[in-house]
Amino acid sequence: NFVGYDNLEVQAKVLEVVGLKDKTAVILDTSACYAEMGGQVGDTGVILPALDAQFPSSDKTEASSRRLQIVNTQKSGNTWLHFIGGENLPAIGDEVILRVDQPRRSAIQRHHTVTHLLHWALHEVVSHDASQKGSFVGRDKLTFDFNSAPLTPQQVAEVEKLVNERILENTGVSWTEV
Repeated sequence: NFVGYDNLEVQAKVLEVVGLKDKTAVILDTSACYAEMGGQVGDTGVILPALDAQFPSSDKTEASSRRLQIVNTQKSGNTWLHFIGGENLPAIGDEVILRVDQPRRSAIQRHHTVTHLLHWALHEVVSHDASQKGSFVGRDKLTFDFNSAPLTPQQVAEVEKLVNERILENTGVSWTEV
């Protein structure tokens, strides 16, 4: 069950711990992590025992040894794979707290929104036939592949101007799942 559009922290139950090549993934019954897809990188974060989150231990070393770093999230079919770093793996049936790295998620969301602005601006400046052919949406940058004749320097400047104007408007962003 993916709840990551509405929550960046969730209590979950460990369903499985799997080894995939040289990586380990945890499968939970509920996830707030966005999985890598459509050119957008997957979320990172932490998994910690539910009791540690509710009753933080005074022994920080002990608590941090049970904390698992989520280094990537991918989807296989309808299953979210939380790739982890750490040695103290949870057991099947354990109750855990999953926390998404919120600053990283916010940066990725901003870049995702800019891909839509860029696509719109290309339609306005170049052609309504210009269409997205691929992208990479990450924390630090985005790339956007599209079909078109090479852009002139004037077209590039106009696309940049339109996108930057919309960014500066700081209009709220909303979504609807259909």
